[in-house]
Amino acid sequence: SLTSGWADLIVHILGILWLLIIPYKPVLLLGPGLGYLRGMPVGLTPEWHIFYWQIIGLLALMLPLKAASLYRPLGKWRNGLQIAEQLLGIGILVVLVAARTYFTPEPGLLPHNLEFLVFFNSLLNLGFKIGLVVRVFKLLWDIWKMFAEPAVPRTAMV
Repeated sequence: SLTSGWADLIVHILGILWLLIIPYKPVLLLGPGLGYLRGMPVGLTPEWHIFYWQIIGLLALMLPLKAASLYRPLGKWRNGLQIAEQLLGIGILVVLVAARTYFTPEPGLLPHNLEFLVFFNSLLNLGFKIGLVVRVFKLLWDIWKMFAEPAVPRTAMV
């Protein structure tokens, strides 16, 4: 619906703004856990700076697609715009899966904590991979529905 489209666009804009503020106010992402994380000898990998801007770029590319889907006369193009949005969302997950290492040890990390850090990084990567598989299946499902829907005859209900 049009209301849903507007809500999606507004939440998307707010999400981008929130992500842009996080480097200056990390407490907005981690909340009280930030104090706990600062006490640990663990840091983000240097690649996060690059991945962060790739994600912001992909989210920014979604903005015109979301805005265009609000334009009523597009009609049949709306499905294509939604597919393009989903592809960009998959791109974000591909960037996160490609990272593989999200946290790195700093001096002072005990050996048993190093094993946990390796496990935690692999667990995060697995979570991003699962999310990627789910998004790809949803994309394939939506594409199938888009092409199968016109072939299914509609019967009138009395």
